[in-house]
Amino acid sequence: MEEKKTIFDFGNQVFCTFGFSILAMAVFCILVGDEAKEISSLFALGDEGLSIHVIWQFFAVNVLIAGFRFLFFSERFIQGMSTIKRTLCMLGSVVLTVAIFVYFCGWFPFDVWQAWLSFFLSFGLCFVISLFLMRWKEKLENRKMEEGLKRAKEKLGDVNT
Repeated sequence: MEEKKTIFDFGNQVFCTFGFSILAMAVFCILVGDEAKEISSLFALGDEGLSIHVIWQFFAVNVLIAGFRFLFFSERFIQGMSTIKRTLCMLGSVVLTVAIFVYFCGWFPFDVWQAWLSFFLSFGLCFVISLFLMRWKEKLENRKMEEGLKRAKEKLGDVNT
């Protein structure tokens, strides 16, 4: 049975994703900020950091991403869809959302393929890192559950003898 999600779970997801995205953008600012400031509103301040407008735009994107996560990974809304299909739908929704923000906020030129290649490479790298972290977390949780089950069986065995 699925645990009921609250507004606090949603907020936790928003701010966790937001924190990591701002951290990644700060690194990109240091690495390519000065070179990219002429073509991208994301790097308007060069290697000095992100503007408040970009930070709010990223916050909006992260609210939408958290919404997609709750939509696609909650049995309440979408039932009977495989995890692979849910993940693909979520990825598609995220890419579409980013494309909309790229176009309307001028994050980078919409018709420059190199900018899109850079986006997909960085997005792919972040996605692979998040998959690794989720798998690691799952293994840790499984190990804790196995240890708890083992302790419970030992305790139950002591009661029966």
